[in-house]
Amino acid sequence: MSTPSRPRSPLLLATLAISVALFAACLTQKCYCSGNNGCGDSLAVLLTGGLGILAEFGTLSDHGLQYPVGATFTWLANPLLVLAWFFALRDRKVALGLAVAASALSSSFLLFKHVIGSNAGQYTDIIGYAAGYWLWVASACVLALGLAVDTLRSRAPAQAPRGA
Repeated sequence: MSTPSRPRSPLLLATLAISVALFAACLTQKCYCSGNNGCGDSLAVLLTGGLGILAEFGTLSDHGLQYPVGATFTWLANPLLVLAWFFALRDRKVALGLAVAASALSSSFLLFKHVIGSNAGQYTDIIGYAAGYWLWVASACVLALGLAVDTLRSRAPAQAPRGA
């Protein structure tokens, strides 16, 4: 037997739509610019990011902590964001936690100066951020903010009509 779910607020639906639209828009743009490789395509980075994580682990196992690590792990914000979209219509609290984690993880890319830039595990300098990166971060942040506001609004007691 299923339990009835809370009606979906227009704010929640709008937030979800805007977040998905921002993410879709980010995939049509360049994401970040690096030393010799120019600016990367966001869609290509999305599709190959998981492999980048494997390359990062390989570099760690080959060289220990001699090289700066971590920028590639920010790609994990993508599955967190997709899970947040999934849970937004099912469990707002879980979705909010996932969206906040995706926001923090995607934003943390700004903390790194180097990223794996080749299949051989060679690092390259990050020299700039393009529109795709900012749209990606905005997608996660808009979702987190919208879920937080929707959660707070649903907790607020219903106001009595004026004049009553």
